Amino acid sequence: MSGPQEAFSLRKSAAALREQGRLAEAEAALRNAVLLAPSDGDAHGELGLTLAMMGRSGEAEPCYRRALEIDPHDAFSLGNLGAALLQAKRVDEAAACFRQVHESGQAGIAAKLPNFLSIASSPRLVGAAANCGTVNNHYCH
Repeated sequence: MSGPQEAFSLRKSAAALREQGRLAEAEAALRNAVLLAPSDGDAHGELGLTLAMMGRSGEAEPCYRRALEIDPHDAFSLGNLGAALLQAKRVDEAAACFRQVHESGQAGIAAKLPNFLSIASSPRLVGAAANCGTVNNHYCH
């Protein structure tokens, strides 16, 4: 099996492990996937998601940024980056990410992002969410 094929298989395994709550194992699988296929943006984004689910949003941020370097139109990584930035109280940067996702026109994403449109369109709501910590979930791939 080639590197990219094995990385894809590892990503599928990691998704199943995440669903089972086996986050450390999912992280290990995704770290291997990134090593096997460094240009696999989805592997980087999913590693970020897994790290964020483990409460390690600071470590997740570079993963989302790498995913976006590979695919600047990856709205899920962009939304997840926004959530990580919001958790870090970097409200202006988070709002910019949410607005970019909103402006991307990827309608299917809005259905997976509850309260997304109100957050994306209201700096006041973004600020309130950052201050009280009510918006700290990350979005799934």
